Amino acid sequence: ESDSRKECIIKIVANVVSDEIRRSLIENILMAIDSLNDLKSTIVGVVLEENCGSNTCVPHIENNERLIFGQKKYIIDQILDVDFRIDLSAFFQVHTKLAPMLFNTIGENISIDHNTVLLDLCAGTGVMGLILGKKAKEIVFVECEEKSCESIKFNIGLNQNSKSSEFDNLESKSIILNKKVEDVIQEIQLRYSGKGIRIVAILDPPRAGILPSMASSLRIFRGLDEILFVACDFNQATESLKRLCSEESRTYRGPPFSPLLVQPIDLFPNTPHFETLIHLKRLYE
Repeated sequence: ESDSRKECIIKIVANVVSDEIRRSLIENILMAIDSLNDLKSTIVGVVLEENCGSNTCVPHIENNERLIFGQKKYIIDQILDVDFRIDLSAFFQVHTKLAPMLFNTIGENISIDHNTVLLDLCAGTGVMGLILGKKAKEIVFVECEEKSCESIKFNIGLNQNSKSSEFDNLESKSIILNKKVEDVIQEIQLRYSGKGIRIVAILDPPRAGILPSMASSLRIFRGLDEILFVACDFNQATESLKRLCSEESRTYRGPPFSPLLVQPIDLFPNTPHFETLIHLKRLYE
């Protein structure tokens, strides 16, 4: 559900074994929507995905999706004056009331200016880069999922002509790389290192953290001396942090990063879950 636009999209996953059951299911869904009265106008789409498998998470197989009500398979929401398209498969900070606290805390620690290139690594739909890169010289979004890269491109266009002058040159200063981080680090390094430009990375990896190959590529990136690591599970992130911060060795070449700040952010009140920000910086002394 979008707080800013009061839009709602509903996805229903069902194991449909016959045409008769499908027809009956859709009829009942549409009847239920009609009974919502005023709330019906906030629903921009209802999607039915037929899935015969068993899974503990919501699957997303686009070819199995069917729009049975409304016109859209996405909603538009806003955080800190930045608009985003949120697709059904998108990873997004769902608590949009508290999310600004997360982004403001990151911004206070890395202080992006006009001489800073911001690397949004594991970028998802580009939320971090778009919110925090308003003043950056350039924003580089690195994301291996093609669908997410399409969303980043859409979100850039969505904000390019916004009321804020901070977005006037958003398209020209944004670069989207549809690759794994470790496969593109050398390309980024050649573009920016040794040119008097400050390079800062925001790394918001999946729950399991980063692979050794990604840690190695970040360690040997000349010019990248500062990383803001966002962990949704601190316990699982510890191995990633060890790889980035351990002493130089045959396995991990390049000067290590050191943690300057470890800051928990409670985005999920009344649950045991929280986000953790770890500000990493190379200390050459």
